[in-house]
Formats: sequence, C-alpha cells, structure tokens
Amino acid sequence: MTFDYNLKEDEYLKAIKLYTRKFTKTGKRKIRITYFAGLVLLVTSAYMFISIFKQYLSFKQSLPDYVVRELLNKLFTQGFGYILIIIIYLLLGIFFLYSAYTYPSARIINKNTDSKTLEPRKVNINDLGIVYWQANNEADKKSYFWDDIEDVFENEEFYLMTVAKNKIFILPKRMISTKIQSEFIEKHVTK
Repeated sequence: MTFDYNLKEDEYLKAIKLYTRKFTKTGKRKIRITYFAGLVLLVTSAYMFISIFKQYLSFKQSLPDYVVRELLNKLFTQGFGYILIIIIYLLLGIFFLYSAYTYPSARIINKNTDSKTLEPRKVNINDLGIVYWQANNEADKKSYFWDDIEDVFENEEFYLMTVAKNKIFILPKRMISTKIQSEFIEKHVTK
C-alpha cells in the first residue's frame, strides 16, 4: 500500500513529545526527577513559611504587640535573606514543575529536528517493512524492515516506531485506512 505522507508540524511536535514522555527511559527519568525536585522545593518553602507563621503566632500570644512588631520589622529588614530564600525556593519549585509538565519543549524538539522531516513523502507499507522517499526524489528511497524496527507503539492518533537508537518513524492514523490499521496492529504493534 502506497500513500502520500505529509506530516504537519503540530503532529510532529505532539508525537515526539508523547514518545519522549511515555516510551523512553530517559524521558521518564527526567520527568520524575524534575517533578521530585519541584515538589521538594515547594514543600521546603511551605515548611519555612509555616514555621515563620507559627513563630509569629507564638510570639503574638506570649509577647506584647510592640515587641512582635519589632521582631517582624527585624525579620523583613535584617532577616531578609530568609524571606528571599523562601521566595526563591517557591519560584524554583514552580519552574521545575512547569518544566516537568512541558518536557520536552518545542524549542528542544526543533533544535534536534532534521529540516527534511516535514517535507512531503511517499510511503509504502508492505510485508517486508516500510519504504519511504521524498515526493520529488524517488531515487533516494529509505527503508526499515520489520525485523529492524525495535518497537511499535500505538495511541489514539499515531503509530510510533523505534527504528534506531533515538530515531522514530511517526505514522499518523489519519493517513491509512482502518483495514490496513487492523492488519498492521495484528502483526507489528507492541502490546
């Protein structure tokens, strides 16, 4: 079966992000470590803030108001570093959580992308494997045999095939018929 293969940029970014987050050990590890670091920083800043607030309530019950105001004044002037640490931990924690949530970013993906990735191609899927070529250059055919493809993962929109270390072939489901998809799943998709 031969068909036109025209991968859109948003599909490409979505597929790479999905593959990196769910199907690579490195991606999973980076996400876990970043989430952990963000949570530790947020919990630490919350603990520091709560300890200051508890101390404030304790002082308010046992000391006169003018002494409490003087202590707060010292905290915000002389002990400014402590407040600054709380704010820095809070901001870093939010940054790490956001980084883990959005990993890998479009900037990282685009930096590692070949310029020919989004050019129109022709693709032929047969019993031997996948053959593809640029639409304007039929002489330069590249192929991946089924034995060479390490894994094929499926989600709602794509088949993601690991064809070499750190290299995948993205096959959007919208490009192939449901009959071909069912045959493809039976033979090649990793469960």
